[in-house]
Amino acid sequence: MTPVLCLIGGRTLFSQKSVAGVFLSDGKDLAHLVLDRPVVLDEEQVQVVARQADRKLVPAYVPAPYAPSSSRAGSTSRTCSR
Repeated sequence: MTPVLCLIGGRTLFSQKSVAGVFLSDGKDLAHLVLDRPVVLDEEQVQVVARQADRKLVPAYVPAPYAPSSSRAGSTSRTCSR
C-alpha cells in the first residue's frame, strides 16, 4: 500500500514528490501514480474494504432532510430570507 495525499486545486510548496513516505499529487498525475503500482488487492477484497469503510466512517457533512413547517405543510415552494 502506498499513501497518497492529493492536493486538488492547491499548490505544493515542496519540490519533492513524497514526504515521509507519503506521495504528493496535484491530481494530474494521480492515475499514473496509482496504475504504476503493483496490484495488492483483488476486486473482492476492495469491495470488503469499501463496505467496512462505509459502515465505520462518518460523513463530514450530511444535509438534514427538508421538513416543511406545520404552517406551510401544504406548500411546495420554498423561500429563503437573508
